[in-house]
Amino acid sequence: MLFRNILTEEDVVNSTKRVRTDFEYRYARERYSPLVSITQTIVKETKGDSVGPITFYERIRLNSNSFKLENKVYLLIDNVPYPGKVESVEYERVSNMEEKRKDVMTVDSTKISVVTGFDNHENNIYKLTYSIDEKLIEKIKEATKIQFRYYAGPDMITTAMNSFELKTLKLLISTH
Repeated sequence: MLFRNILTEEDVVNSTKRVRTDFEYRYARERYSPLVSITQTIVKETKGDSVGPITFYERIRLNSNSFKLENKVYLLIDNVPYPGKVESVEYERVSNMEEKRKDVMTVDSTKISVVTGFDNHENNIYKLTYSIDEKLIEKIKEATKIQFRYYAGPDMITTAMNSFELKTLKLLISTH
């Protein structure tokens, strides 16, 4: 997983303060997972002394052969499952074509680059938005381990925060 700093923003339109951080997961716990990557943005909004729910915005990239991602997510907090409240799911199939090139030497000893073929990469991308309530926020404050579980047909996809990332999430929760 990659880590980015916590960012604090004032939203003058909604009279709120937004605190956010980003994580990226590239590995699933399962051996044969369709996971390519997950980019996770976690946002906490406060208005005065009132703290709203913490919202997770995720871009889940699965390989082209994956089954449809279910509209469910579970937080495994110290190995106890808690459902996230899924608010929306968007889907798109992305195709990326890359040229394969090779340098060849001509008769007069000049090098030229020739196209030798193409690689086509396709992925299924899901944008998932869900929130957690105060009960789960309190559980996270005391947690020693957090994992995220998704399902795509017969496949389970489980990612996990390391201890540094869990500390960052706890810091986001406690930021006012």
